[in-house]
Amino acid sequence: MKNLKSLFLMAIMAVCVSFAANAQETSRTVIISNFSSRAVKVEMPLFYQMAVGEAKGYSLVQSDTAGRMTGFITVVSAFDTEENAQCIKIRIANGKDMIIMSFFNGWASEVNSKFVSAGGYTIDESDEAITIAKGNVKLVLNKADFAKSVLTALESEGWDEIK
Repeated sequence: MKNLKSLFLMAIMAVCVSFAANAQETSRTVIISNFSSRAVKVEMPLFYQMAVGEAKGYSLVQSDTAGRMTGFITVVSAFDTEENAQCIKIRIANGKDMIIMSFFNGWASEVNSKFVSAGGYTIDESDEAITIAKGNVKLVLNKADFAKSVLTALESEGWDEIK
């Protein structure tokens, strides 16, 4: 019964978030969806569980001093059913806002500023790697693998591996 209730709540949240989507940007390489909804803030742990349950990858959770989840970032290699293609999917939730970026044919440098505005993350991009960092935690990804929609971490400090 509990699983059925969780499934029902996740379906309701997905509908709420889809109605709250206020922008979607598309390029040849990346699809960006922005959401802003009270449901994101209230049910953040469930959104996180949905994100880490999607595929293998990496995650980082932010919490307040009372231990309540206030934000998260997940980086996974997943199949996008709408585009019918494999992609690297990055979700950033912060407060009531969430951004989902799906990369299909490589890294898209135009998204670098979105990491700062979505959750205070910094991006360091070189010819070989993409580094996502916040404070003293960082995830270094092989940039070339984005073109193949394969997720390869060259280095991970402070991130949890999603198995």
